[in-house]
Parts: sequence; C-alpha cells; structure tokens
Amino acid sequence: MTTSILVFASLREAIGQGQISAALTLPCEVKMLKNQLADQYPVIKTAIQNDALLVAVNQQMAADEVVINDGDEIALFPPVTGG
Repeated sequence: MTTSILVFASLREAIGQGQISAALTLPCEVKMLKNQLADQYPVIKTAIQNDALLVAVNQQMAADEVVINDGDEIALFPPVTGG
C-alpha cells in the first residue's frame, strides 16, 4: 500500500517537497519505514544514521517499535534546536 508522509522544516527543504510517498506492507514498524526511506532519500539516511530523524504517527512522537497501520498519519521532523 502507498502511504503518504508529511515532511517538515529542513527535511522538507532538502527533499524539495512537503509530502512524499512510500510503498509499505502494512502494518509495519517505524524502523522499517525509516530503512525504506533511507534508500530513497539520502538526506533522511543521514538523519537516521545520526539518530536524529523524528517520526510522528497520528501526531504522537513514535519509537522505532511503534506499528504503523493503514490510515495512520505519518510525519517526519528533523532534530529541533533552540535557545
């Protein structure tokens, strides 16, 4: 199934779009999504390797073990800094 994924902040700028798609076999874990996206988008691969990519499922930050189901809203965020 093709899943739409929202992309924010510097990741959005690096990819050049605010929404991307991934063909996933659902249900799947967040870690599986990250691995698939790393193959498609080098900027995401770098964030994953640095343990800096944040994933939200249904507007809740999600650990790698969280299961993604059909109809879930998925969003990607770069690390946030501030002061």
